[in-house]
Amino acid sequence: ELIHNFSLIHDDIQDQGYERRHQPTVWTLWGSPKALVAGDALQSVGDLAALNCAAVGVPPAVTLKISGLLTESYLEMIEGQYLDLQFEGRHDISMSDYLNMISRKTGALIRCSLNLGAVVGAQEQGVGDAFKESGRAMGYVFQIIDDVLGVWGDEETTGKPVGADIRRKKNSYPVVYTMGTANDKDQKMLNEIYEKDELDDSDVDSVLAVMDRLDVKNQAQQEAEKYANVALESLAPVELSREARQEVEDLAHFLLVRDR
Repeated sequence: ELIHNFSLIHDDIQDQGYERRHQPTVWTLWGSPKALVAGDALQSVGDLAALNCAAVGVPPAVTLKISGLLTESYLEMIEGQYLDLQFEGRHDISMSDYLNMISRKTGALIRCSLNLGAVVGAQEQGVGDAFKESGRAMGYVFQIIDDVLGVWGDEETTGKPVGADIRRKKNSYPVVYTMGTANDKDQKMLNEIYEKDELDDSDVDSVLAVMDRLDVKNQAQQEAEKYANVALESLAPVELSREARQEVEDLAHFLLVRDR
């Protein structure tokens, strides 16, 4: 959670985002220099929290392992953030490129959180690997649904107007899928739109019209459901209590149906 919030503070600076969760972002309140320091501090406290596991009875060798896993995950997350920034404004991003990026930017911390719990709780390689794979799939679910909300989400709920990610020329799942499947005529129009410095309301409406014709929203939902099933199937061989398995199922369901 600490590492996640460090990443959000820095992400808002890079995206020049003024609001998150209907509240002003840290940099808009205190300025970028102080926000950078706040993010750096959260990262350091997160590292210390992992190392402090030894103080509550986690064996030293396991503590070092989870500290290493946490550091590896947020380095991977930073790589994913770099790729996301590099992709901005481009319209040649393949679905493979997109999935590679979100497996790092979004998936790394979700995957790590499940993996850490398994490493501490079970200390069996197979169990840790199963939870890691489940977390990887849940990362895909989270980001694909997040991308759907960035295009079609309710403004009062998400805090962003319909088509917000289109206007930002963000290479989200709906955009990447549309670019890859549109016919030649629509492809030409989309390229012309995305070559503009700024998109206006009519540009956003044109992109949304192509997405509607291709049924992109439904396609994205089906893709997210596929990965939610993978997340649950990855844990099928693991012996879990009924309550624990229900929690995993509830999490996968929540990621699929959330509206913000």
